[in-house]
Amino acid sequence: MELPNWGIKLIRRLEEKGFEAYAVGGCVRDMLLGKKPEDYDFAVSALPDETKQALNGVPVFDTGLRHGTVTAVVDGHAAEITTYRTESGYSDFRRPDKVGFTRSLSEDLSRRDFTVNAMAFHPERGLVDCFGGKEDLKNRILKCVGEPERRFREDALRILRCLRFSSALEFAIEEDTRQALLKHRELLKKIAPERLQAEFSKLILGEWAEQVLTEYLPVFQVFLPEAGQRRSALSWLPAEKKLRLAGAFSGCTPDETARALERLRYDGKTIRTVTTLERYRQVPLETDRRQARKLVFLLGMETAEELLRFREEPELLKWLEVIRGQGLCCSLSQLSVNGEDLIRLGYPEGKGIGIALNRLLQLVLDETLENQKELLLKKAKSWMKLDCWQQK
Repeated sequence: MELPNWGIKLIRRLEEKGFEAYAVGGCVRDMLLGKKPEDYDFAVSALPDETKQALNGVPVFDTGLRHGTVTAVVDGHAAEITTYRTESGYSDFRRPDKVGFTRSLSEDLSRRDFTVNAMAFHPERGLVDCFGGKEDLKNRILKCVGEPERRFREDALRILRCLRFSSALEFAIEEDTRQALLKHRELLKKIAPERLQAEFSKLILGEWAEQVLTEYLPVFQVFLPEAGQRRSALSWLPAEKKLRLAGAFSGCTPDETARALERLRYDGKTIRTVTTLERYRQVPLETDRRQARKLVFLLGMETAEELLRFREEPELLKWLEVIRGQGLCCSLSQLSVNGEDLIRLGYPEGKGIGIALNRLLQLVLDETLENQKELLLKKAKSWMKLDCWQQK
C-alpha cells in the first residue's frame, strides 16, 4: 500500500509546519483493494488558512471553505485537503447545518458514511482504522459507521450511495445497514434529482447492478415509480451509461422511460438515445450492408452503433465498420449531387428538388444505384422525362 510521491510530498510539507495529515476515504479503500485510486483526498489538523500558509508557493484554491476544504495542485495533481471536522444538524437530510473543526482524526473519521470509507493512511504511521473497515473490506461487507439510521437521516443520499457501492464493489450490505436503508428510503424524495441521477448512473454500471436493482426495487421506486421487475439483464451489456439505462428501463414503454429520465434531469441527447434503443430493441433486422446503411440513415452512426451493441448484432456491427471505413453514403449530405445540381439539370426550384434527392438517396441505400454524380444525374433526368419526379 503506497501513496504516490506527490502525495507523500504534500503530507510532509504540511507536517513540517507542525500539522497532522493523512490520505483518507475512497483512495485508502481502493489501495487496500489493490486498485489505483482515481483521485486522492487528504485530511489535516490545520484550519484552511493554516493549510494555505503551510503550502505557501503551491497553488491552492478555495473550493469548499464552509466545510474546511481547499484544493492544492502538487506536481500537476489536484488534491482536496479538508480540515478534520465535526458535523451536526441535518435539517434538509443532505447537508450539515453546522460544521465544526477539530484536531482529532478519529472524530473526523467517525462522521463518515461507511466503515470501508472511514480509514486513513500515512506513509510512515500506516493505516488508521477505528471502525473495522479493513476487516469489512476483507469480508466484502458494507456497513455504516456507528448507528445506520442516524447516518441515513443525516444524509439521505447515502442510501443510494450504499447501493451504488454494493453494485460497483460487489459487496453485500450488512443487515442493520440494510434494514435502516429500507426503512428510510422515502427520504430520497428530499434529494435533488441531479444528485440522484449521478448516483444512479454510476450504480447501473456496476457488476452487481442487476442484483441490486432487483433486491432493492422498493428503494428505486421512491424516485422511479416506473421501475419494475421486467428489464434486460444488465450484466451482459457493456458498462456504458446509455446502454445500461436502456436495459434498466426495458420493461417500460419509451414514453415512460422518457418521463423517468426527464425527472432525473438527464440531458436531451441521452433521453433520445435511450428511448430510440427501446423502440428498436425488438424490430426485425436483416444482417446485410443495406440494413446497416439504412440504420445509419435513420439513427446516425453513433446511435446505430449503440443500438447494435445493445441488441448484440455482431454482423451488422462489422458492416458499420465497413461503412465508416469506406465512407459509404448514408445521408443527403454525403450524396454526390445536391439541389443546385438538379436546378442546373432543369428542375424548377421548390419541394420537387427535396423529393428527388430523397428518392436518389433511397436508391443508394438500397444499393440499386451507386453514389456517383453522373449516374445520379442520369436517373434524375429520367424522372423529368416521365414527369414523375414530383410524386411523393
